[in-house]
Amino acid sequence: MEISTSFQSEFKSPTFTPADISELRGRLGQSRADFARAMNCLLEDVYAWEAGRVQPSTSQRSYMARLEQHADEYSDKVALRPSLENACRDRGVDQIHCSEITLKEF
Repeated sequence: MEISTSFQSEFKSPTFTPADISELRGRLGQSRADFARAMNCLLEDVYAWEAGRVQPSTSQRSYMARLEQHADEYSDKVALRPSLENACRDRGVDQIHCSEITLKEF
């Protein structure tokens, strides 16, 4: 069965550059590890996408497009993120080792 050109162009898969993916992840307030969990992929995949070595699949790009539509709504929730997420973001890392965590006694 032949699909018409107008039908194909109407349902074209969204495209995301490496910078777009990184920017979306930042708008969502997610570390690479969080984004990988949200996308149901490996952390290495997110690194490869942001480096431009690999393109996300069609379904992953479609999911990113949906996330992008709701990123501003989600960003209000990002402001409430726990202190460990803030520390990861400030240090530019995906994880903090448990030896770096100190608990305050009340």
